[in-house]
Amino acid sequence: PVFYCDVCRANTTDVSPKYKLHLFVKDDTGSCQLMLLDTVAKTIIGEKAETLWDGSYAEIEDPNILPIPIKNCVGKSFCFGISIANDNVANGSDTFKVSEVWSGDHIHRIESLSEPVSLIETNSSTLSTGEVRLIDYNKESSSDVSTPFSKRKEGDAELSDMNSTSKKLRAQSIKVEKIKED
Repeated sequence: PVFYCDVCRANTTDVSPKYKLHLFVKDDTGSCQLMLLDTVAKTIIGEKAETLWDGSYAEIEDPNILPIPIKNCVGKSFCFGISIANDNVANGSDTFKVSEVWSGDHIHRIESLSEPVSLIETNSSTLSTGEVRLIDYNKESSSDVSTPFSKRKEGDAELSDMNSTSKKLRAQSIKVEKIKED
């Protein structure tokens, strides 16, 4: 078969298999759909896509025929750093691209340096230090979601409860024009 290369902007037959995994993930707070591309997927699968390739170019949609190393990921705990793309915001896409992944002891280090996973309530950062949590913006007020302490600027670090509704207010001067009377 012939494939189009976006980098070369030409057709080619010299291709190698790459991962593009769609995962349905859940924790005690909710569930979502994630997409892992080759480099990130390789870190949790443990093998290159070409070693698992059976020679077929067809997309595998039946979970019963997935290769064993991919099936072995089911039920394991991972911490995903996700990217929120324009498609997620503008079009409401519920699939998020994973940009980083952690597992095992590294998750415990992340939790000990931040809030417990179950208390993390914001997805305003492109990288989350906990598991993915979905927020229903129709049910939560802005006072429920605040900027994490580690993400604040140095000057604002001592403001423990700063969020979008309690930030510093600045008086804005209004220029008064002379009114012409006839």
